Amino acid sequence: MKRLLIRQLFKWAQYSFQHSSFMAMDTKRVFIKILRIFFFLNLFPQTSKAAHDAFETIILESILPSINSKCKSTSENYAGQSSSFTFQHSPSESFWDAEAAPLEPKLFLAEMSNTNSANPNKSWTLRFGSSGNMYSFRGPYGEALPPQYHNRGQFVDEVIQSVSVNIERNNDPTFPYFIHQAGVYPRDEEYVSESNPFYSPSIANLCREKECLFGTWGQMVYLPTYRRSDLLYFNSYRDCGNGIIEFTSVFHNAHADLVNGDFLDYFNAPWGGVRHSTLRDVLRSNTAGEMELVYPLNSWGDGGLQNLDDTGGFTTFTERVVIPQAQYNTARYQMPQNPQDGSTLRIFIAGNDQAVESVGHSDFWNLYCMVVPVEATFLDLEGCQEMCHLWIENGRTGFKFVSTLVLHWALNVNGFYFCNDGTVDAAAFNRQFRQGDEVVASYANTGKPEEDNLSLTFVHGLQRSFDQQYATSRVRTGKSGTVRRDYTVYTVNTRANLNPGDTYVFQQFFATGELLEMPGIGAEWKNEVYEDLFSLGEMEGSPIHLYSNDDLEVFGAVVEGMEGYERCLQGEIICSGSSVPSFGSVPLFRIQCGSTIYLGSDRYHFTPPQASERDTLRSYACDGESNDVRPDWKLLGFFPEGSCDDLQGASYDEIFCQTSVSSNKNFFSFMNFEERKTEK
Repeated sequence: MKRLLIRQLFKWAQYSFQHSSFMAMDTKRVFIKILRIFFFLNLFPQTSKAAHDAFETIILESILPSINSKCKSTSENYAGQSSSFTFQHSPSESFWDAEAAPLEPKLFLAEMSNTNSANPNKSWTLRFGSSGNMYSFRGPYGEALPPQYHNRGQFVDEVIQSVSVNIERNNDPTFPYFIHQAGVYPRDEEYVSESNPFYSPSIANLCREKECLFGTWGQMVYLPTYRRSDLLYFNSYRDCGNGIIEFTSVFHNAHADLVNGDFLDYFNAPWGGVRHSTLRDVLRSNTAGEMELVYPLNSWGDGGLQNLDDTGGFTTFTERVVIPQAQYNTARYQMPQNPQDGSTLRIFIAGNDQAVESVGHSDFWNLYCMVVPVEATFLDLEGCQEMCHLWIENGRTGFKFVSTLVLHWALNVNGFYFCNDGTVDAAAFNRQFRQGDEVVASYANTGKPEEDNLSLTFVHGLQRSFDQQYATSRVRTGKSGTVRRDYTVYTVNTRANLNPGDTYVFQQFFATGELLEMPGIGAEWKNEVYEDLFSLGEMEGSPIHLYSNDDLEVFGAVVEGMEGYERCLQGEIICSGSSVPSFGSVPLFRIQCGSTIYLGSDRYHFTPPQASERDTLRSYACDGESNDVRPDWKLLGFFPEGSCDDLQGASYDEIFCQTSVSSNKNFFSFMNFEERKTEK
């Protein structure tokens, strides 16, 4: 229908030009440009999008595993639910830290959601960054992922992402070997800064009904660095329905030197965590499939490790439960001890009506903060800053309220600095605490009945065996940083060797809904978790052929066996490869810097030259361009090294093979002729 419309437009335009000698040349020139724009915007977009989706489909589906059969079955039984996706950014409904909020629109790549009218507690919305990682998970409890208060690391650390490490090389304190999916820490000021971040580049992306799939070239996160990254990440997110999301991580070591190339031997699959203020409590599953509350929650790096076989296959984060009294009694809050005599700190209100808001602290911590003059038995500067949840109680009257942050118990002996959510302001504090009253602190055992709690569960499964493992996999949790950072870490550590050419696959699940149903969901889905490692040549894919005409200025691609895209309507085969890694092949990229195009395997082709081997290597810079110009990468498949060199400098056209040489020749010849006439 659209092609018929274009033909009619062409006939009308031809008639108008031939019979409208009265048309001014300037008007005619503008009219020609409008026709050209109309032609491209109306004839090609659907064809181009279909071609783009078809090619991305074969690349991504060849490397990512198929949808889990149980997920497929539940997804098809989709009553009372609707699924949607978009690549169009809209203002986020979530709160992001002030330093991170301006970056969110730059980061955004796609959004995917499920609306469950039958059970809103199972509705969710995910947002993905340009690196294919998840940075926002909105459930019935609100935003589950951290607000991104991270010094020079917003949206590249506290997100759901894949991470790869070479342990031995990572011990180098100057040049760690740490490959993030999400991007780099902005520490190369001329090229990468907090206002001009560099997120790991997308090399393939596709969203369609109930799923989004992404490919990414992971980056060495610590800058500056001379180290090269050969790690390609692939992810899929699939809506299984009823609050279940299938989440797959794929790690491919693309180093071309199969003998001496770098290997990876430690993985976070995924690295991530939750927003502590949204989902305060962690419940681990035991081998009987029961949930056990972690109280008090350990700090990151201080325990929190479990082998997967010591779990019930899942870990749950929930809003806030009431801590069982026996468990609460085992870990009461202790006020600071005097290092000189071992006495416990005591503080007393120094005078009436002297509490005032500490505005600077309120602004910084996104809380309501106060300073109160006190008389203290000794100085204390540290307070309780790592996501403390304390009762601040009047020892005389028993009045108490919750403080989420104590900055100083006694700064310069007489300054008590603390914050809360605004429930108690300075005026209310002054009414309840009078001169001489003792301030008593204890862990606040506040929460809701279990049946009222909403939760997010990570179904990581149990230990699975696959080639090249050298140790058991582990799940790890712990709180990290201050209340403004608002972050509880979660990760699964895979310990295996990923040699050049190898591909590691880990398919697991997220579940959102009510706390009490999580043990059943964990038991139902833990055995659906899939994990494997493929050596080079073990994966099955489809042949890909790149076609061009004699002038080699433009080329396109066809995929054998893909209906509608298995033959080219023009040109001849220039080179052939595969949709998966294979012996004798390397990843083939189309890379563009400004107006210059490169086709080949060297992902660093446009990088400014290094003065020495250990000089800074800038994947994010284009030699000869301004520092803010970024390369653009697209993965075209896996081809023999150098086999496509004849296409060097040629432009990739997604609809080249769906367009015959003569199909649009008349239109463009006519437009070119008329345009030349207007220039005379």
